[in-house]
Amino acid sequence: MLTHCYIIHWIVCVLLQAVNDTNTTLPGSVEDIMNTWVLQMGFPVVTINTSTGVVTQKHFLLDPDSEVTTPSLYKYAQCCSVSPLKQ
Repeated sequence: MLTHCYIIHWIVCVLLQAVNDTNTTLPGSVEDIMNTWVLQMGFPVVTINTSTGVVTQKHFLLDPDSEVTTPSLYKYAQCCSVSPLKQ
């Protein structure tokens, strides 16, 4: 358990250092952002319409026929940063 805590602490430190090094503005605290990833099941599928620039996110599960019965505070959306490759 103690090793797990060290690993989590290290991950948070690395994330904060990357934010500071790149002068990135976050949409919330690191805790709030990470909670969208670790406190709910599944992964996001992010789709970018390159004609319109519209970005959408869909909840992905390995078994698409499984029924999600557990409610999520985050409505099964993860905080994802999307940056343009060219302008």
